Amino acid sequence: MKSFKNLEWKRKGFHVLGGLVLTFFVWNGTVTPLVATLLIVIAFLIAYQYRTNKRDVHPFLNTLFELFAREEEKRGKLPALSLLSTLVATLFLVVFAPRDIAVAALLVLFVGDPASYLVGATVGRVRLPWNEKKHLEGVLAGTVVATLAILWLVPFWHALLAAFAAMLLESVPLRVGPEKVDDNFLIPIVAAAALTGFALV
Repeated sequence: MKSFKNLEWKRKGFHVLGGLVLTFFVWNGTVTPLVATLLIVIAFLIAYQYRTNKRDVHPFLNTLFELFAREEEKRGKLPALSLLSTLVATLFLVVFAPRDIAVAALLVLFVGDPASYLVGATVGRVRLPWNEKKHLEGVLAGTVVATLAILWLVPFWHALLAAFAAMLLESVPLRVGPEKVDDNFLIPIVAAAALTGFALV
């Protein structure tokens, strides 16, 4: 359990730092649909190579995978699915959403989601009835932090309601067939859809 928590802390740290870098490049226009597509292809090819070559791609990449891969990824599941889900969501956002909404949606993911995990894992007491692995305190913390992070982009009530919708749906174990919908895709898409809807009202 302790090693699992240590791994998740490392993943969340990488998630925040890498995510904020990605968000910055979306904000300044560097990440275009073409760039996002190329990133998806490169990430997929590296992950596929890692799995098919028995975890041997390149010394630096091998070290990253060993540091951040979960056990099921090391046992044969395609690694970096979270990264791929994030990049696919980013592609959707840069294609279909205005830049301010795309940036806000990514911030909800990269700031709100880690805050939700941090609070839920450390001080969470009230378990959600539809998902016993999640805590009410985590949902509320993620909502507050995400709201504060995107206030410079959208009005307060839009930010609050979109952040809450994203954090709430993240707590629901949605599945497509046997596969769980990845949070890294779900959160920004829900946030962007909510913000777009509010902007049209």
